[in-house]
Amino acid sequence: MLHAFFTRPTSFDTFIAGSPSIWWNDRYVLTEKTAFLERFARTPVKARCCSR
Repeated sequence: MLHAFFTRPTSFDTFIAGSPSIWWNDRYVLTEKTAFLERFARTPVKARCCSR
């Protein structure tokens, strides 16, 4: 779900990352996070992200 949030944040209204597999593919999802933050730094995403 983190991949979907970081790459297509307008796909859903709410995101829940219950137990994300951040370790997968040498923590590749964290590089997507960096790109996400750069891309949307000036344009807020209208979605809620919840983590447990």
